[in-house]
Amino acid sequence: MIDFKIKKRFLSAALIVTCSTMLLSSCGKSKRNSDTDYSKVDTSKISKTYHIAFINSESDEIKDKILLGYKDSLDALLGKKHYTITETNVDTETSATIATLNLNPKKTDLILANGKVALSGASEAQSRIPVVGTGVLNFQTLLNTGNSGFLKPTGMNVTGTSTISPMDDVLSLIIESAGNLSTVGLLYSPEDDDAIYQNEALESYMNSAGIPWKEYEISSSKTGTVSTDSERVTHSSNASTITPKSPTVYSSFSGIDTFFTSLGESTQIESPSAPISARGSKISEDWTKATDENAPNITKGSSNEEIIRYASSECSVLFIPGQSNIADQIDLIKQLTKESNTPTVSNGLEIGKNTLTSIYTDPYSFGYSAGKQTYRIVIKNEKPENMDIESVPSSVSVKLYSLDLATSEKRTFPKSFHEYESYVKNTEPGSTTKKITTE
Repeated sequence: MIDFKIKKRFLSAALIVTCSTMLLSSCGKSKRNSDTDYSKVDTSKISKTYHIAFINSESDEIKDKILLGYKDSLDALLGKKHYTITETNVDTETSATIATLNLNPKKTDLILANGKVALSGASEAQSRIPVVGTGVLNFQTLLNTGNSGFLKPTGMNVTGTSTISPMDDVLSLIIESAGNLSTVGLLYSPEDDDAIYQNEALESYMNSAGIPWKEYEISSSKTGTVSTDSERVTHSSNASTITPKSPTVYSSFSGIDTFFTSLGESTQIESPSAPISARGSKISEDWTKATDENAPNITKGSSNEEIIRYASSECSVLFIPGQSNIADQIDLIKQLTKESNTPTVSNGLEIGKNTLTSIYTDPYSFGYSAGKQTYRIVIKNEKPENMDIESVPSSVSVKLYSLDLATSEKRTFPKSFHEYESYVKNTEPGSTTKKITTE
């Protein structure tokens, strides 16, 4: 059962956050998609054909849904006859550059870049071609803007739509998924800024709600060589230790910032800069759980298996951040948490296939939002450097569960949840996205 005292504290904290958001949002803001009236669009008045270069470094499944949403948005805002899209796929293991992308500024009106590698490469052209990005969680960190706001303008000829999930929704899902919530474990790899950001945003909510939490570092292929029980090798960053630094309420973000900025239907913590890479794991001030005597002895250099088992022994639920580097360890995480009947939660598009529950955000919605931004740039002549990074409303997302894990853990979920494989396979892309209607 859910600890209703915790749930009550969480709801109270969420109310305070919402009120703070309303106060802060009245203090001036950059333009967003929601500030544009799309109902008066008249595509018959558009005489030019805009040439768009689509650069992709994501999986085909995600790419296809994002591109479908983007085209649907442009069909409504520009008309099918007034744009063309040329597609280039880049290898996620290599760096995309202007040379490899073969872009001609004289024949390209805008670049749509999907994924980190794509956006990083496309941003080299930003002095000559406006860039709209998707498939990226933290634009400020990727582009090294030094910007003080996660969703604020980049100050470059680059804007886009972030894949960030409203973390208050994520915490609500954690509470629902835990069954009997007492402690939350957060898995991540120490070099992963996106995971650290999401963890720390979630930790701020848990601190307000009085929910004890603890972070656990595990290695990914991007951390270095992963150690296993059968083959112990030392990886370059020695990041697999889970012994946390002294309990602290300070964020690893540079500076302390607890302000909140509106995301439309939900809220998300903003921070002045990127988190410090490769930092040590942290633990909440109110963590009091004693170590299980039967838990494996965890030391510096312990294997991922040992760390996951240890985390499962200490926590009533584990969270795996979306778009995390440890996606390559998800099969191991699933196997071990399934053995221990430890619920797992994610907000990732692909990681969610292997967690008990997940928040699934239709990739179509990111493309649709990017289409609106494209219209604002090419038709309304807005400057990307002055445009806020967008996020999609929480109404776009749905709560999913894994039938395999639910059966294993003897869990049932209400009608507000959908089975992952069935939902993704049978639900038409864009079914949760509010479409543009013109007069």
